[in-house]
Amino acid sequence: MSIWRDRLRRLRASRFVRDTIWLQFSKFGSVGSSLASSVIVWRLLGPERYGVYGLALSFLTLVHTLDLSGLTTSTVSRLAVALGARDDEEARDLIAFHLGWIIVIHGALAALIALIGRPMAHWLHGDARISELALALTGALLLDGLYGLIVTTLQARRSMRTVAALSLVNQVVLSGALVIAAAIDPRAEALVLARYVYGALTLVLAIAVYAYQSGRVDPPLPRFGAVFARLGRVAGGRYWRFGIANAIDKNIGEWFVQVPIQLVGAIGGSTAAGFLTLALTGIANIGILTSAIFDNLRTVIPQVVGRGDYPALWRGTRAALIGLAGAGGGVYGVAAIGAVLIVPSLLGAEWQGAVPALLALTLYGWVTTVAGVFGPIYRALGLMRAAIRAKLIALVLVLLPGAIALAIWDDPSASAVSIAGALLIGVIFLVQGLLTARAVVPVVRRLANSALTKGT
Repeated sequence: MSIWRDRLRRLRASRFVRDTIWLQFSKFGSVGSSLASSVIVWRLLGPERYGVYGLALSFLTLVHTLDLSGLTTSTVSRLAVALGARDDEEARDLIAFHLGWIIVIHGALAALIALIGRPMAHWLHGDARISELALALTGALLLDGLYGLIVTTLQARRSMRTVAALSLVNQVVLSGALVIAAAIDPRAEALVLARYVYGALTLVLAIAVYAYQSGRVDPPLPRFGAVFARLGRVAGGRYWRFGIANAIDKNIGEWFVQVPIQLVGAIGGSTAAGFLTLALTGIANIGILTSAIFDNLRTVIPQVVGRGDYPALWRGTRAALIGLAGAGGGVYGVAAIGAVLIVPSLLGAEWQGAVPALLALTLYGWVTTVAGVFGPIYRALGLMRAAIRAKLIALVLVLLPGAIALAIWDDPSASAVSIAGALLIGVIFLVQGLLTARAVVPVVRRLANSALTKGT
């Protein structure tokens, strides 16, 4: 009994566990708010109109895969190192570099959509409105990016209670804005306007929280004045090299989801896209339940690697893989049962066709839950080439032939096309996850064994 008490005491004393618990409480609230608002929005818009909104978001996301800056993922890793080393100048320059380029990149991509979006959307979907909505969403996405930079900085500082509170408020505001917009005008255009309202409100809140905390934490956060003074003056060569590798890695992963969505919309219409988008949203909401672990790992693993504590990294990796495999299987198994029982009664008969797609996507949810452990590891260890190679092989082996098969799918019904798209997404991520594990796990084990050998 005393052994279990000692273990419980150690868990309570662990900052990682405490931070994860705070983040997880926030995630539970976020899931509840997101699911409640999603159900209302889905019912108000129906599959076809919600499918138009989903296609516009997917179209915008595909265009954004041309962004090879890798700002977010590279900033998370580098900023955690800089703040941990109390390198105030490096932290300030990282934030200034990120801030300046995020504005430039969003502006350039908006211009690109304005130039080529209409003919592309008309060719894919016979509806130029998809590109117009995507163009309108670029401004809202910029607000999200600025908000995300502030949260990234707080996360790198390990101000997890603040991050947890901000995340919960962020989701509540988004949910409220979408529900109010859909109730007033149940069209995709209203949801776009809601994204602007939500983005502006949460950005103002994040700025206020950051300004309040900047001089009240140790080490202190860079002040806004110092950051703005460095805009356009930071030499970014060292940031670009790491960032581009991260961007390629992330953007190929986006293709694995967004290309099937666009194909489903082109073949099965906006209703099929609505089914698949609903299923993906449901899986994303379920994934929030375990995302606190990954939020914490993105900060903790670079610090462990920086200390050279590879035995701890190996032990943590094994424990995380085993725990998440079991937890993910349970969570998505329950989700599959719940989808069959709840979706038709909660959303109505018109959404019945989304249930098989959601069931098919539980494979995708489970795989990304388990394989999500590898991302922070291969970034911290500099194994970007191996990770990108795994994604490229999955692209060639699965996505390309799968896209061709989907294009010649012989059942044109919306439900059947959405199922095919969901299965394609799941298989792609399964192959990519296995290939990534094959590249990452032996390296971590070798480093741990080497460190233990030197220690003895």
